[in-house]
Amino acid sequence: MFSRQTTQDALAFMFMEDVIDEVEFSMLFETVNKKFPSFPYFSPPHFDLTRVTDEECEAEFWTC
Repeated sequence: MFSRQTTQDALAFMFMEDVIDEVEFSMLFETVNKKFPSFPYFSPPHFDLTRVTDEECEAEFWTC
């Protein structure tokens, strides 16, 4: 994972090189600097080990 500073530097470089415009820069910079970013949260389905066969367990987890 990249550090916040590395991401900010990359955004500044892309803006200076005209890869992204002013609107894109400000939007991305704001997203990077949010304390609690609003990325979508994925909640996986409940895992029930009793519904998994031994073969599935070995295939998924290698050791059971």
